Amino acid sequence: MNALQRIKNRITPEEKATMSNNMAIANQVLLLLQRKGMSQNDLAIKLGKSPSEVSKWLSGFHNLTTPTISKMEVAIGEKIIMTCDEAQLKYGRYIQLTIPAKPSQDINMANFRGLGTTRSRSLEIAS
Repeated sequence: MNALQRIKNRITPEEKATMSNNMAIANQVLLLLQRKGMSQNDLAIKLGKSPSEVSKWLSGFHNLTTPTISKMEVAIGEKIIMTCDEAQLKYGRYIQLTIPAKPSQDINMANFRGLGTTRSRSLEIAS
């Protein structure tokens, strides 16, 4: 077993989940900035922070606190984290189906859009 594999084996499921959540939040902020035509520097100015600090936050490796996320939401003018109920209120409807699927199964995705893994597909019904 090589050194990298030993390090990977020491990462707990909770640490993996935390890293995944941090990356998802950072990616959402970057997407919202792009939609608003804002740069990381614009966000730093609105927050009164240095561009390097905001860059560190958005690297995906920083453990963001809810107060920091809330400050970014106010600065951007958009929700970064949304509950299912909030999404339903904002978008009118939200339907999520999880269908167990083997990689060999053929699923017609023409009427669906969504994300998934080889073990399941999370789908939204296309409007």
